[in-house]
Amino acid sequence: MKKFVFAFILLILFSSSAFAKTVPGDVLVIFKNPSENKVGAASLASDGEHSAYAASVASAMDARVAITYDTLSENSNEIFALVHSDTKTEQELLQELLARPDVKGASLNHINHLASKTPSDTLYNLQWGMKAIKADEVWDKTTGSSSIYVAVIDSGIDATHEDLAGNIATEYCRGYDANGNVINDYSDIASMGHGSHVSGIIGAIADNDTGVAGVNWKTKIIMFKLHYTEEEGFSDASIILALQDIFSLVRQGVNIASVNISLGGWEDNAPDKISNSSNPLWSALRAVSDAGVVICVAAGNEGQAVGVPTPIDDPYTSVDELRKYSKGDYVYPGSFLNIPNMIVVAAASQDVNGKIIRSGEEDGESDSNYSSKYVHIAAPGSHVVSTVPMDYEYESDTESVGVTGYASWPGTSMATPHVAGAVALLKAAYPKATGTQIRRAIFKGADGNYCKNDSDYVSYEDPKAHTKDNTSKYGFLNVRAAYDALPGIMEAQANATTKPTAYNVTTEFVSATSKVLTLNVGENDYGESAQVGDKFYVWLTKQLAAAADDDYYVTVVKTAGQLDIDVNNLYEEDGETKASIEAGTYKVSYKSEDGTISGGYDTPVELEATTSSTSGNISSSGSGCNAGVLASCLLALPWLVLYSRQKQVKNGGTKN
Repeated sequence: MKKFVFAFILLILFSSSAFAKTVPGDVLVIFKNPSENKVGAASLASDGEHSAYAASVASAMDARVAITYDTLSENSNEIFALVHSDTKTEQELLQELLARPDVKGASLNHINHLASKTPSDTLYNLQWGMKAIKADEVWDKTTGSSSIYVAVIDSGIDATHEDLAGNIATEYCRGYDANGNVINDYSDIASMGHGSHVSGIIGAIADNDTGVAGVNWKTKIIMFKLHYTEEEGFSDASIILALQDIFSLVRQGVNIASVNISLGGWEDNAPDKISNSSNPLWSALRAVSDAGVVICVAAGNEGQAVGVPTPIDDPYTSVDELRKYSKGDYVYPGSFLNIPNMIVVAAASQDVNGKIIRSGEEDGESDSNYSSKYVHIAAPGSHVVSTVPMDYEYESDTESVGVTGYASWPGTSMATPHVAGAVALLKAAYPKATGTQIRRAIFKGADGNYCKNDSDYVSYEDPKAHTKDNTSKYGFLNVRAAYDALPGIMEAQANATTKPTAYNVTTEFVSATSKVLTLNVGENDYGESAQVGDKFYVWLTKQLAAAADDDYYVTVVKTAGQLDIDVNNLYEEDGETKASIEAGTYKVSYKSEDGTISGGYDTPVELEATTSSTSGNISSSGSGCNAGVLASCLLALPWLVLYSRQKQVKNGGTKN
């Protein structure tokens, strides 16, 4: 190439700025080869045949050849060039060139910008997470929308904060007292500031020369302030109150894209036993999920595996203290199954080389919980700078960033609002996208190079015997990749030939010899069918039972689009515990591991199963909550704690 100029233009973009879309006087042109001689580097040299020809054509139009592209010209046997005129506009020059019979094609020299937008906020340089998740590469497309709402279930919010006030939907915010009554006080707890910090990550006002930037520069935050005591934490009952009100607002037409729940607790019930309509909290979460809202849940900060029983007692409490968890407990709500629009979030940090890793004790931050199955994605949860109440008193030197009203905190509490904010940002970019589509785009766009495990099985027997790669199922949050993936997901769903229904399967007759039930699985919302190796959960509901059964079994696809269920060799959820069922007539339903393929059929199937063992017999369960009767399920269940800043201190309990 004789001459080649390539320039990146890096600008700080302001919302009121205007930019040229093309370079004045420039036209990119492809000249046809005017001779029988091939175009090459020699002929495009200053004294070459084809160089002289292009120069003469340009000169005749009061222009000049600024660049010739040698390799491209030689490859096509045509003359690629950039022509410039100082006396004509680029539009005039373009029209003259296109009118010539020796010109194959021409176009204006359009200006491109780096795919990022940098806000003017004074502390933005400390917000490593925004660049890490590539939110800045979406901000030149959208910075959010005031018509999109994010619900936050937390400790309250400082409604007068300089970086929050304009983005708070005060007309919908509320608090709850100890008796479950709605109160007008939704202010943050001055000594805590947790809800304000979470809210700033989601939607701090940006590009205002003040403080920090949220994932959304414009959005509307609805704060649901839970009743809190230091001894009791936050009860399930108060969370259900908030979920009920969120569900009601959605039914009224309020466009809530996501809900952020940066808290959780521990109990000894296994996920497969309580992830059903008999559990009030599960039922409330499922109602909000079914309403189309993406529920973003913190994985927790105890360095334990989600979805399996912890193998140890909480090591950071003395014998006379109340343990956060005991051996055999599971963390919730992260361990819940079968909530299609839920995203469980782990915390990630950067090592000294800038590599994204799971937050842990070794980097001086909260030790994130993890799972390659139950935890979906990781997001920044280390040294996260965000808003706190203006009268906040810093607990340590590492929290202060030298500016009143802002602090640096770690924890999955901080990771989760990055995802909740991303959902709202994507909804602003694509208003017609559903919550399910956005959730899928976030998973598809996740950077699997970090915080992801590709193995089929991970041992959780020793909570410290793990690598940083088993943090989550999909990897590290990448908002730009999700943005790029979402249109294709929406189009695929619109063009899917088979929509999932409750009855989109056929079945082969179960013979007395094979005792294998074969289900041919229809396509999901995105035109995809089950692939070999995909894991499916299968429910067998016995006919004439008092209520739907909630026990389920696991099968792995061996033939694409087909589930084969050996009714004499059923395995429970952990994939190891063999169970058997009574002979009888059942209905069968199924759901893929990520919840995107589901179905069942209404023709009862007689299963000729063995009756030699009853250890795995399906049993009926009582009725529970549903969307219409959530208020009747306000039970005082185990208390939950905020998932932030909980660095375990061996000689001093839990630091909150």
